Amino acid sequence: MQTVENKTQTETVIHMDDKIFINCAFTRCQMVYSGGDFAWANTIFKDCRVTLEGPAKRTAEFLNHFNLFRAEAFGKAAPPPSSSSKEVH
Repeated sequence: MQTVENKTQTETVIHMDDKIFINCAFTRCQMVYSGGDFAWANTIFKDCRVTLEGPAKRTAEFLNHFNLFRAEAFGKAAPPPSSSSKEVH
């Protein structure tokens, strides 16, 4: 897993899978999760949105059929990266 340390990001797309976030702060970011491993320590998320993709999205859709998941709590799919967008991979 990749270690991301001491990052402060605002209004950025952050891919969570296969990363460990240590001493980070994310404000108004779009947190994208696809079902992989992740961890964080001493990390702050303020006004962030969560987007589920791939296996994570399919799991959420399955749980929604049994009213075990509130899909409206999550954002739409992440936009494709552009040359001008900030993104943490």
